[in-house]
Amino acid sequence: MPSLSNRIRPQNIDEFVGQGHFLYKGSLLYNSIKNKTFDNAIFFGPSGTGKTTLARIIAREMDSDFVEINATNTGTKELKAVIEKAERRLFGYENKTTYVYVDEIHRWNKLQQDSLLKALEDGVLKFIGSTTENPYFSINNAVLSRVRHIYEFHLHSIEELEEILRRALDDTEVGLGNMKVACPEMELRLIASMSNGDGRVALDTLEFIVNNLRTNNIERNPKKGDCCTDSNSHKSMCESVNVFRNGEDEDDADLSSDLYQLEITEKIIQEAFQKQTYFFNKEEDKYNLLSALQKSVRGSDPDAAIHYLARLFEGGADIQTIGRRLMVMASEDVSMAYPNAITIVQSCVEAALMVGYPEAEINLAQGVILLAASPKSNSSYAALLKAKEDIRNRKIDDVPDHLKDSHYKGAKSRGLGIGYRYPHDFGGYVDQQYLPDNLYKEGTIYYEPSGNGSERSFKNYVENLRRRNRKDD
Repeated sequence: MPSLSNRIRPQNIDEFVGQGHFLYKGSLLYNSIKNKTFDNAIFFGPSGTGKTTLARIIAREMDSDFVEINATNTGTKELKAVIEKAERRLFGYENKTTYVYVDEIHRWNKLQQDSLLKALEDGVLKFIGSTTENPYFSINNAVLSRVRHIYEFHLHSIEELEEILRRALDDTEVGLGNMKVACPEMELRLIASMSNGDGRVALDTLEFIVNNLRTNNIERNPKKGDCCTDSNSHKSMCESVNVFRNGEDEDDADLSSDLYQLEITEKIIQEAFQKQTYFFNKEEDKYNLLSALQKSVRGSDPDAAIHYLARLFEGGADIQTIGRRLMVMASEDVSMAYPNAITIVQSCVEAALMVGYPEAEINLAQGVILLAASPKSNSSYAALLKAKEDIRNRKIDDVPDHLKDSHYKGAKSRGLGIGYRYPHDFGGYVDQQYLPDNLYKEGTIYYEPSGNGSERSFKNYVENLRRRNRKDD
């Protein structure tokens, strides 16, 4: 029998879960599938995020033949045979397009990838390639140039994995709906959390748990004496698989009744994942840890910061959640004191998303240590807040005419752009009004450099320019 992750795959575009940043009702991708205008594409992102599932749905929705090959065990000879068959199908009596899905296309060398080119140019087949690596580095430019869209798949959120798991538990046709498995909300969330954004891992783990909640000696509706002769032994076995009847003590429960269920517990999940669980019992616990992480970074305490990061890992926080917070910290708390921090942290987060857990923890730890050990400044964030406060709470004069767009016919006649001095014509700086009139006259200052780290040089430069401007005035 196929695995649960294969059986429970959605059969149409409306059942697909995840990747809402590019696939939602009314999106261009959604409409191109519904309108049957979908073209060649590349899907890239971590395993278990729905790349293969979406490719199969597209082929089904497009009423096309679908050929799925894996680049790890398919070469140019096999690909040539696929192309020849696609030619016969398209130009023969079927008159039907073939969609070829190449999984792990990055495993093909340049020659193998180039074997697709003529078939793509002639329209013999439509192509969907999937890869866990950045396609701009792993796929030939010639192939990329013939692909209309490149879609980046993200790890599933915990909520999305919960939806997928519920569907599997409720489905009575291809899922586990007939097996009377009780999985409380907290335990379901624990499975989702510990799956690290991978839908396949979540479903395969759930199936493993359910299949092994019962032993060979205990059937679906066991009766006392069926699995053992000793009542204490029977009770122990029943406890190990958590056979229960809602509202009844186990000693009083009728184990032959169809009302009893097999309950999934935290201990069982812990055994399935083979790791100690530290789970967020409340959703706010995660945000408390994120808050503690950011405040430790802001306080330049790398030891505390890495401690809270480790707790987030053990609690099952997904890469996106942690990554977003690190990117915010790079600009909110480090900022101009070390401007390169955001670039490095972004690279750490992207690397984490690419490799996935558990190795992603190493990438994120590097980002946290870097931020905690960097000089700190919130000057850019503070400048933004002050500017927004002015805009919201007082009348601000219009943009000065000399700064307005003058790149259209008639702009000069309206006095726009006249008098603007191009700084590069003056060695990189020229005294000139940029703020609206009332703010300029008031000498408004939003950006106040901290003088920490690299910002010290920016502070000196900006303050020298301001003194020069005031002297000129």
